[in-house]
Amino acid sequence: MVHDAARPCVRESDIRDLLNVAMTEPAGAILATPVVETVKRVRHDVVAGTVDRSTLWAAQTPQVFRAGRLREALLAARREGFTVTDEASAIEHAGLRVAVVPGHRDNLKVTTPEDVELAAFYLDTVFCSSGMRA
Repeated sequence: MVHDAARPCVRESDIRDLLNVAMTEPAGAILATPVVETVKRVRHDVVAGTVDRSTLWAAQTPQVFRAGRLREALLAARREGFTVTDEASAIEHAGLRVAVVPGHRDNLKVTTPEDVELAAFYLDTVFCSSGMRA
């Protein structure tokens, strides 16, 4: 299981669901959410088109893969000069299937000061004061 510290709000139930699916898959699985925003392709600060989002999902962590397959995929990607953006991209590049498990949007990625404030709100207000467990 690969999980980055940038996603501190992952739900325990999502981890359980992810593990259950990953155990049945030859390579592994990831958490993801459907893209709901309108996505624009931009060139030189001008909209160049709208992307069809009907098949787009935003990948999250944790991601679960068979350790040997992940190691081989990462090494092959490095040898081939392939840019790995997450562990799933290395598995995909190796031609292996990556299952998708629906996650939750509150498993946000903390990358900006604004994200820190939102994560603090989720952790302090939603999870702690309600007695809810992540």
